[in-house]
Amino acid sequence: MHNPDADPATATQHVLFEVRGPVATITLNRPERRHALSMAANERLHGLWQTIDADASIRAVVLTSTDC
Repeated sequence: MHNPDADPATATQHVLFEVRGPVATITLNRPERRHALSMAANERLHGLWQTIDADASIRAVVLTSTDC
């Protein structure tokens, strides 16, 4: 049986990422689960923090969520 929470493509939908100028925004997008992080989403979030850390042009990070 396939577990959709383990799918990296699903994690991309559940953890959104955008950079505008010096500000990166990470948006948790899983309101039906109160934004709980699956293992794949947690791995994506970890990867995003590494991406942000490696980019000296990013000066601030906003962590937000879609409505619950």
